[in-house]
Amino acid sequence: MQTWRERIHAARERGYFTEGDVIDATASWSTCAVGEVHSRYGDEIIHYRQGVSPSDHELIRLGSSGGGTHGFGWAVALQHMDRAEQLLDLIEDRALELKRAYTPEMPR
Repeated sequence: MQTWRERIHAARERGYFTEGDVIDATASWSTCAVGEVHSRYGDEIIHYRQGVSPSDHELIRLGSSGGGTHGFGWAVALQHMDRAEQLLDLIEDRALELKRAYTPEMPR
C-alpha cells in the first residue's frame, strides 16, 4: 500500500485524488494520515481513545474531515493537494513532538 506522501504525489500527477483516497482519508482514523503515523510510532506515542480516535486533540484537528475543522480528510475530499501535503507535514511534526515528550515508565 502506498504512503500518503506517495498518494499525494500520484494525485498531483493525475490531477485528482481517487475515490479510494477520499474514502481512506475520511472514513477511518486507521486509514487516514493520522493512522499511518500511528502505525509508524505505535500506541506508546499516539494513544487512541477506546480504540476509535486519537486522544491528542491536535491530531484530531489536523486529521479531521468534518465538524468545522479543515483537516487532512477535508483537504483530500476537496482535492486540495497542497493543503493535504501541508497537513501531512503537520501531523508528522505533531507525532514527533509527542515522541520527544514520551518518557517510558522507569522499571520498578
